[in-house]
Amino acid sequence: MGGKVCSSCGFKDDRALGFSPISGDSSFDEIGRGGSASSWGKYISDPELAREELKVLCLNCNEIRQPITKPKEQSSRPKRKKSKFFPR
Repeated sequence: MGGKVCSSCGFKDDRALGFSPISGDSSFDEIGRGGSASSWGKYISDPELAREELKVLCLNCNEIRQPITKPKEQSSRPKRKKSKFFPR
């Protein structure tokens, strides 16, 4: 897989490295930590396939590539007016 280095930033501490699919939207936890353990056999028997379908990413780079979710709006409470005596 190109050594123990993040393919995005070059981080080298293998405690924070894992595999991530090149395409698709599976998270690091699903692929990198054995959530899809049944799929590991095909990569072990065919390292070239692993090089084509997977890349090594650190935890930070893997998290950054995930889409950011927008917080839910809480419209049940009306907004309070700002006090001129106690500005925030």
